[in-house]
Amino acid sequence: MSESTPATARLRKIGARELTLPAIGLGCAALSGFYGAVKEADGVRVIRQALGLGLALLETGPSSGRANGVVRQALIGRRDRAIVVAGDRTGDVERACDTWLRELDTDHLDLFHVSHSAAGLEEVVGRVGALVTAGKVRHIGLSDVSADQLRRAHRVHPVTALVREYSLMHRDIEAEVLPVARSLGIGVIAGRPLGRGFLTGRIRAPEHLSSGDLRRLDPRFRGERLLQSVRRLPLAEEMAAELNVSLSRLALAWLLGQGDDVVVVPSTRNPLHLEMNVAAQNVRLTPEQRARLERIFTP
Repeated sequence: MSESTPATARLRKIGARELTLPAIGLGCAALSGFYGAVKEADGVRVIRQALGLGLALLETGPSSGRANGVVRQALIGRRDRAIVVAGDRTGDVERACDTWLRELDTDHLDLFHVSHSAAGLEEVVGRVGALVTAGKVRHIGLSDVSADQLRRAHRVHPVTALVREYSLMHRDIEAEVLPVARSLGIGVIAGRPLGRGFLTGRIRAPEHLSSGDLRRLDPRFRGERLLQSVRRLPLAEEMAAELNVSLSRLALAWLLGQGDDVVVVPSTRNPLHLEMNVAAQNVRLTPEQRARLERIFTP
């Protein structure tokens, strides 16, 4: 298998309203200091590099921390080149939307997603629909919802995307939610596609995370749960070596191969990792290779 870094990210259309997105975007969690301190200027450079590579999708999440200022600075003179995704878990969608617009210095959010934790999900989706009518939001997304909640919300207002954690390490979406999303023509924006960095192969013990890294508080990076996950890595790394790709590119390639209605948003603050993520588009796995990977990472 041969691969070379492509000039730009390739495009995919998701949702019945046909929102065009790059197959790979940029999650902004790493730019907020979540994984350790990062200078604003460095974050701005990473976002602008992403835009130059065609990674126009910027996923800021329900709580962005310091990333808001970084995104705002990076988009000066470049807003028309970016697709901004933001979210809310409080249910106060009008206030949350206006806060995003103000802090990002933009007149609209390209996709605004709400969570099942918002009281009265259908009522909340109706209010986001009013924001669409007002021009503040272009598309509606949902995060962390059940298959039934997805159906009910979609009846209130067309939902374009499901914003959900999805990776080789976290595949619970496949059982019920993903089939329903596909039956409704709803695309998937896969967050944490590298398992919060675990699928890079560089995190095998809590000591491999810096003291300021909030992943130290995540149960998946502690105790027996981490040990069980680490035991899977040698088989996956053996497969990556056979294909002459990094483990992270192998993991992203698997996820991109789940369907043309799936886009991925790995988070990074490293320019080299950004280019490596884009290169995952060139990795093509056979059905046998995909099955082998899925056996290694059986849920």
